Amino acid sequence: MTTTEGELGVQLGKTTDQQRMPTTRFDDPIVYVFDDATLDNYINRNSAGTEGFDLRINRESKTSVVLAGLGIYRPQEARTYPRSTCG
Repeated sequence: MTTTEGELGVQLGKTTDQQRMPTTRFDDPIVYVFDDATLDNYINRNSAGTEGFDLRINRESKTSVVLAGLGIYRPQEARTYPRSTCG
């Protein structure tokens, strides 16, 4: 497994903004798939992985702290799997 990520953080006054972009890759994984014909199955793949984006915002005042976050992840495009093919 290999994970690569970049992170950037900025603080302006009492507001902090953090952005993170991770990519994770697995070499030679065994992947679970579901096929209507064969039902459950496991297949070998050359690689699998995900990539994404995280955003965190932190705002402080004298009496409170507001935190907000968003994360979006997806399979890496070249590593997606057929929905019903198990071979």
